[in-house]
Amino acid sequence: MTQSRVAPKYKLEPARTAPRFFIVDDDEVDRLMCKRFLEEGFGRASTIDMASDLEDAIPAIEAGKHDVYIIDYRLGGQSGLDLIRQCRATRQDQVFILLTGVDDRKIDLAATEAGAADYHVKSDLTSSRLERSIRFALSMNAQKRELVKTTLALEAATAEAQAESRKHLALACELEATQDRLRLALDIAKESEAEKRLVLDALPIAIAYIDKDERYVLVNKLASEWYAMPEAELIGRKIEDVHRQGYENLKPIIQAVLAGQTTVSESSITYPDGVTRDVKIYTAPNVGPDGTVLGWYGVTEDISARIQAEKSLSEKASVLETMTKTIPDGLLVFDRELNLAAWNNQIFSVLGLSSDTILGAVNPGKVMRSRVANLGGFGDVRTDDHIALGDDFAFSKDGVQFEKELNNGTWIEYRGFPIDSGEGWVATFRDISERRKLEALKNEFVTTVSHELRTPLTSIFGSLGLARNQTAERLLKDPGQLLDIAYRNCERLVELVNDILDMEKIEAGETEYALTPIDVRDLVFDAIELNTAYGAQLGINFETAETIPDLTVSGNYQGLLQVLANLLSNAAKYSPERGRVVISVERDDEVAVISVRDWGAGISDEYHELIFQKFAKIDAANTAPVPGTGLGLSICQAIIEQHNGEIGVESAPGDGSTFYIKVPLTSSAAESQTAMHGR
Repeated sequence: MTQSRVAPKYKLEPARTAPRFFIVDDDEVDRLMCKRFLEEGFGRASTIDMASDLEDAIPAIEAGKHDVYIIDYRLGGQSGLDLIRQCRATRQDQVFILLTGVDDRKIDLAATEAGAADYHVKSDLTSSRLERSIRFALSMNAQKRELVKTTLALEAATAEAQAESRKHLALACELEATQDRLRLALDIAKESEAEKRLVLDALPIAIAYIDKDERYVLVNKLASEWYAMPEAELIGRKIEDVHRQGYENLKPIIQAVLAGQTTVSESSITYPDGVTRDVKIYTAPNVGPDGTVLGWYGVTEDISARIQAEKSLSEKASVLETMTKTIPDGLLVFDRELNLAAWNNQIFSVLGLSSDTILGAVNPGKVMRSRVANLGGFGDVRTDDHIALGDDFAFSKDGVQFEKELNNGTWIEYRGFPIDSGEGWVATFRDISERRKLEALKNEFVTTVSHELRTPLTSIFGSLGLARNQTAERLLKDPGQLLDIAYRNCERLVELVNDILDMEKIEAGETEYALTPIDVRDLVFDAIELNTAYGAQLGINFETAETIPDLTVSGNYQGLLQVLANLLSNAAKYSPERGRVVISVERDDEVAVISVRDWGAGISDEYHELIFQKFAKIDAANTAPVPGTGLGLSICQAIIEQHNGEIGVESAPGDGSTFYIKVPLTSSAAESQTAMHGR
């Protein structure tokens, strides 16, 4: 990534006097940031002026009162490069620095072409980098001025020497002798030139010398192959005629080297042989004694394989990084010295550790292993023993895998494997706490269902066995009792199976209720009517409160009827004989609240949430005289949640229980009720 063209090998001497700066940027934050960097690098006594647009900037630059101009690439839709080009034509002694928000090779080349001394990406800019860039540019300007003075002095000296030589024609003989020696040297050089040519043709890079008219003068063998023509045909041809479509990519390089600049650039170019190559091009001007560019040398390296390898490596690294970010497991990678080489953020959440504490340590790898030891991740051993055990794992040839409950209650599945090259160890930590809970729930479910099925089946089996063993006469006289037992237990089994199937459908997402407007008064009266016979069997009377308000809710009629039926039957089960159950309705803001009140034994606070879980069991004092499946309230809760509602209980031992559901009113009903209350 090109951020600055300042060569790090130069040692820059501080300026004797503070330079005068002028910042041109339409973003106030960037202007102030640049000003702060200049103050840090050159002192607060430095002269720093600023402008936000071209209108204010151009007069100040033309006045020439500043040494360094720092110009933004984009100025309210205009280009800072245009400003540099315009001002560079008349202000040769000033330094122009280009700032941009994006790192783009094309901008870098354009900045060089426009005459900018340097180019910086704002996100990478620091005070030290800006200071070094400016000092280098000022130093180069000073050296350029000295070079001009020296060149003028040399030209004057040359003229004087020529005049002097004319006065000494007697030296002609000596010059002729010198020419003879030069001819001999040239003959020797020709032999050396042939050897050099062999070297050039053997090099795996394309080499060419081009004159100032952009015509090829010399090419080596590889260049001839890329250009798809022999050297003899290539010599004398112009670059544009040879490269054709690829010439546009070379124009910035050619313009720069003809301006006397040495360039290094990378580009993708289609050569005359039909191959598109990613190349790195080095150019250096051949400058004559008078300072004019006579031509330039071009060295081109095919970096396609490197670019492809970098792209492949980058893609693989990106895939690996995405994988480590998205996998739910915590990941740790240790090198052969057991230093922490890589990790993902999930490791800290899985183990409940602080990333700042570990990553900020002098030796994060040792601290990480110590923290895992304190959690009991490798057994109940001391920290030092654990670290030694972890070291043994890392240097073993076999992988390690086990499940362990940590001291913080988290269950983890640990997998550790050595890197094949022997360069380290990879460890993953998976949080399996939820899986453990599900396994426990599954085991509890199997145990509970087995118990619930076994009891009625045993009773049915016994009743049928007795019936089979009775004499025909006894069976005909009194079959009712045995058949009644079998019937009631079969009924209990059917209820259990239906509840299990209902719960399974709800949890599988197969039950979706279509919500329609429902009259709450009709819903309550239908629920009472459908359950009156059941209450009568238990000696319980279902009643309503004095008034049932006229409310309309958005819901599924059968679903809500099932919920009320369950609440009424539960209240009847837990009520004393010849008791009563009262159902009431009230409006609470935008919801209808339907409550079912009984005067049974009541429920302790610790069971208020438990009773809504599947197969929940509470103490014997609260056990209903009529057995149930243990799924009813859990099903009710699932149905109410699909109505965007709420179900709960208010109860205390000895004071009965009030189960309630809250269901949202329809929008029209809520508006009308609000209007009525407003009046």
